Amino acid sequence: MGIDFTARLDLSEPLPRASSELGSDLRQLATKTFPFLEYGVNFVLHHADAAQSGGVGQDEFIQHFPIADWIKLYNLLEKHEVRRYTPKASLLYLLAENNASNLIRIHPNNLSYCEAEDERYGLPLFAALAVGSKDAVQTFIELEIDEHPQTSKLRKFYSSYRYDESKQPAYKRELKFSGRRTILSYMAELGDDMIWAFLVDTRKISADDTKDKNGLSPFSLAAKIGYIAVINLLLETGEVDANSRDNSGRTPLSWAAENGHEAVVKLLFATSNVDADSRDLIGRTPLSWAAYNGHEAVVKLLLATGKVDADSRGNSGQTPLSRAAENGHEAVVKLLLATSNVDADSRDHIGQTPLSRAAENGHEAVVKLLLATGKVDADSRGNSGWTPLSGQLKMAMKQSSSYSSRQAR
Repeated sequence: MGIDFTARLDLSEPLPRASSELGSDLRQLATKTFPFLEYGVNFVLHHADAAQSGGVGQDEFIQHFPIADWIKLYNLLEKHEVRRYTPKASLLYLLAENNASNLIRIHPNNLSYCEAEDERYGLPLFAALAVGSKDAVQTFIELEIDEHPQTSKLRKFYSSYRYDESKQPAYKRELKFSGRRTILSYMAELGDDMIWAFLVDTRKISADDTKDKNGLSPFSLAAKIGYIAVINLLLETGEVDANSRDNSGRTPLSWAAENGHEAVVKLLFATSNVDADSRDLIGRTPLSWAAYNGHEAVVKLLLATGKVDADSRGNSGQTPLSRAAENGHEAVVKLLLATSNVDADSRDHIGQTPLSRAAENGHEAVVKLLLATGKVDADSRGNSGWTPLSGQLKMAMKQSSSYSSRQAR
C-alpha cells in the first residue's frame, strides 16, 4: 500500500460507476499497470489475519492501516456498485465482512459491532452475518462472553450453539440495511435465537427497545417466534411487561398461542402475571388463536388455567369452537366440546354455526362430532339461507369443479 499510484492512476476524482464502460476501462488500466494490485487489495486483510493467528503481532498493521487508500483501490477494482464501500467505512466493518476474526480480536474498538454505518449492511455484525463470516460472528460473541462467569446461562447456550451448524443461519447478501428499521426487526428476520439472546444479554437490545412498525416489543417478538432463551433473559431483567400490547392489541401470550409454542406459554404462566383471556382489537383471545390453528397442547394449557372464557366471541361472532371446526381440528373440537360452557350451536354474525363451517369445508370427522352432541341444529340456516347440508354440497361442487379442471389440462 506504500506504492505511489498517482503517477499512472488519477484517484483524486470520484470514480465512475462500477458497471460503466469508463469504470471497466479504469479497472483494466489498473490491473495492466499493476498486475498484483487486485491480489494485494483483496488479500491484504486475509494475510494479516493469518499472520496474527500464527503469532506474528499485527497491532502496528491495525494502527496504521491506510483505510482511505484501500477503500479507493477496492472500489476501483470492484465490478458491482452495490459492493463498494463509502469513504467513511470503519476498519471494524471491513474486518467483519472479510471474516478477519484474529484482527477483530486486537481491534481497539471491537465491541462497536452494533454501531450503524452508512454501508450496505449497516452494522459490522450484520455485514459478517450477510456474507457468512462465521468466524467474525463467533468472535464478536466470544469477546462479550469472556466477561461472563463460567456458570452463566449465555455461556451454556453458546456452547451448544457454536457446534451446531443448523443453528447458525445467516442473512443473504441481498440484505439492505435501513436506519428506519430497528435492530430488533432484523433479528426477527434472521431467525437466530443465539444472536438475539446475545444482544439482549449485552444490552445491545434492551428489554424496552423501540417497538417495530407493528408495535411488537422484543418480548412479544420472542414469544411469537418461540425463543425460550431470549424470553428467559428478558424476564430476568425485570423490565418487561408480559401483558404489553402491540398495535393490533395482541399480547406475547396471544402470539405464542397462535404459533403453538407450548413451552413459551408454560413459561409465561409460570413466571409472570399474564392475562390468559386478553382480547385484541378484533376481539380474539389466545384461546381463539390456538384453536384456529389446531394447537391442542396450548388449548389444554389455556383451559387448565380456569381463567379463560371457552365460548368467547370475536368481533365476527365466531367462538374458539367455530374457529377449530372451520379448519377441521378434530382434537381441539373434542377438547372444547368437553368444556361445560361451550355452545356447540353458536351462530356468528353471518348466521353460521360450527357445524355449517365444518360442513362447508368438508371436515367430515368434525361434522360427526358436532352431530353426536345432539345439541346442534342440522337444518339451521345462515344469513345467506344455506344450511350445513347445502354447505356440504357447495364444497362437493367446488371439489368436482377443481377435479374437472385438472382432468381437462
